[in-house]
Amino acid sequence: MKWPEIVREVAGRGAIVAFEPKDEGLLIGLHGENGATQQKLIESLIRLVRLGRQGNDRDPVREATYRDLAVYRIGDARVTRVGDWIWITNQDSVGKGLIDALHDGTDSSLANTEAFRTAARTGRDHAIWSWGNLEALREQAGGEGIPDRTDNAIGELLIGGLIDLARHVPDLTLVADVNDQGLSLSAVTPFRAEWTSEAREYWWGPEDRGQAPPRLAVADSLMQIEFHRDLSEMWLRAGDLYVDSTVDQFDQAESTLSTLFAGADFGEDILGAFAPTGHLVVARQTFDDPALVPDIRLPSFALVFDMEDAETMGPQLQQNFQDMIGFVNITGAMDGQPRLYQRNDSGDDWELAIAEYRAQAGADRQAKPINYNFSPTLGFRGKRCVVASTAQLARQLVTAELGEAPRSSADVSNTTAIVESATLAAVLDDNRDQLIAQSMIDDGKTRDEATRDVGILIELLSWIDAATLNFSHDEHRAELKVDLTIAPPAESGR
Repeated sequence: MKWPEIVREVAGRGAIVAFEPKDEGLLIGLHGENGATQQKLIESLIRLVRLGRQGNDRDPVREATYRDLAVYRIGDARVTRVGDWIWITNQDSVGKGLIDALHDGTDSSLANTEAFRTAARTGRDHAIWSWGNLEALREQAGGEGIPDRTDNAIGELLIGGLIDLARHVPDLTLVADVNDQGLSLSAVTPFRAEWTSEAREYWWGPEDRGQAPPRLAVADSLMQIEFHRDLSEMWLRAGDLYVDSTVDQFDQAESTLSTLFAGADFGEDILGAFAPTGHLVVARQTFDDPALVPDIRLPSFALVFDMEDAETMGPQLQQNFQDMIGFVNITGAMDGQPRLYQRNDSGDDWELAIAEYRAQAGADRQAKPINYNFSPTLGFRGKRCVVASTAQLARQLVTAELGEAPRSSADVSNTTAIVESATLAAVLDDNRDQLIAQSMIDDGKTRDEATRDVGILIELLSWIDAATLNFSHDEHRAELKVDLTIAPPAESGR
């Protein structure tokens, strides 16, 4: 009998993995098509284990009977077969409880709970699904809840709303599907409006209806994140969201930024000038002037927002930008950093304020510092405002078209994201020599070994097309979905 046939007869109708936190019990069930084949497999494994016994060692397999069922203990595992199921556990109490329930029935099984039945309905059309009782896990943790405030500002911006859910959701369903196009994973929980905190209205939006904007069309995109985040509200509610030490850092930043923005209140006047939806874009950059190519080539990045009052805020932000570049030049000169030169660029309905480095006469072309990855740029088109690390990306984003809005009005997509693997591979390839040298230094590899390993990494990335993420919810249900699409080199042409 070949292995595919054995797998089908032993576990072809599915598998179950369960964890019981009270006794730290793990239970695995294999549902097969042929009980006789399952029994032969158990007996074959027992013979193999016993063949490994040496000399007068005690029998590594202990046999017992419980309620007319043969039970085998192999190391820490207990194995039995019930009909066309093989059951494996690490705890006697779990195994006995299972057999008793199968013989006598029980009123307290998961199948009798509404939450589990809902999860089963969600998972029945997927290749793999699982369900977890989060209330039980929280009780197992001794009642220690998630702290109300955090010291991680970036983490709060990214997943602050999910922390609200983690405090309250009673259960979690995970589903997964695998096909020729890739892998899809989803985490699904109940959703209730009362679980979202007032302090995180900046994250959820008014009445929990904060919708991420459609994706921008960007060439050479490495990563894009679309989000609803009222940054002004988050800044003003820092005392409710962050620990005291982090709030002190916000206060220090407020003082510095107020100086840079001519005395304006950064949280209320500056951040408040932008709409609560935006884009974070990371893209590969290219260099036209060989004299300005840095040794390490970083991707460019940008934030894109709409302004609430473009006619008032546009000129003010341009002045603030010029003042900030002047401040950077003064402080940089003290440390011997190259100078940024300012210029403007414009089209029919857009304009850019650019600060860039210039090639210096007689400068060493082989040693360009990391600064040369940057040409800070502020761009405007109508209500759109672009703050970018490079003029190249700002010029593209200021006129970039938006994609289609989400079709379903029932679900609110609060956060969406995409990572383009081919672009990531290209960015790594741009820095191949530096990655090889770093691997030789850090890992002690030869150049040939480091070259091989870096090449394998870049090749593996070229097999992946993209990874996408979407967090959405309606009045009763929340879902975090991740899709990974595959692009084999033979089909992708890479």
